[in-house]
Amino acid sequence: MKNETFKRLYIACPDEVSRTIMTSMMMCGSRNWDFYFEKKPRNSESETVENITLIEFDSFDEFETYKRNNSFLDFSLEHEKPMVLVHG
Repeated sequence: MKNETFKRLYIACPDEVSRTIMTSMMMCGSRNWDFYFEKKPRNSESETVENITLIEFDSFDEFETYKRNNSFLDFSLEHEKPMVLVHG
């Protein structure tokens, strides 16, 4: 399992962000299909989430156990490894 903490992430539509912003994508959410970016989009609407930790799991079973027993903002199965976003 790998953790990475962010002071803030930005939720925006990938069709509306620049190529530079697109390269800062941290996660595509499976729960609500939000796209989370590390860089703030300047020419499109975005929502800010603060004090976020991205947890990446080594196995699907580890992810399922975490998801079942913890609260989280969003999760993703859209990347190489399963991951969740949590506050704090």
